[in-house]
Amino acid sequence: MSRDTAPLPFSRLPELLERLYDSLASFLDAKLALFRKEVWEEGESLLRRGLGVAAAGVVAFVGFMVLTAALISTLATRTGDLPLSCLIVGGAYFIIGGGTAVVLAKNVTGQPLHKTRIELEKDKQWIKQASDI
Repeated sequence: MSRDTAPLPFSRLPELLERLYDSLASFLDAKLALFRKEVWEEGESLLRRGLGVAAAGVVAFVGFMVLTAALISTLATRTGDLPLSCLIVGGAYFIIGGGTAVVLAKNVTGQPLHKTRIELEKDKQWIKQASDI
């Protein structure tokens, strides 16, 4: 009689597999939600900074054009040759701008999605510890 009431050794296996699947699915959903949120926040931040930089760039460009006109006018008055003055100022701007672009291009190294990287490293360590048991 006790034999009839005792569960079979693997009778709970389907239930345990279903619980494991549900836990894994909810874990992956949470990770995906975190990833989506972080990408959204990064996008908003990038857009805000981009609009600020664009507005500042327009103001700086207008100021730059006024200063360039004044520089060319002054140089043309001193040299007496307007095309030569334009060539000198344009060449100087080209050299300075090209050098600045090269220096800034070397410094473009970003680590996007920093929070997600940290979480993935934690998960990696957790999986490693769990597999060692």
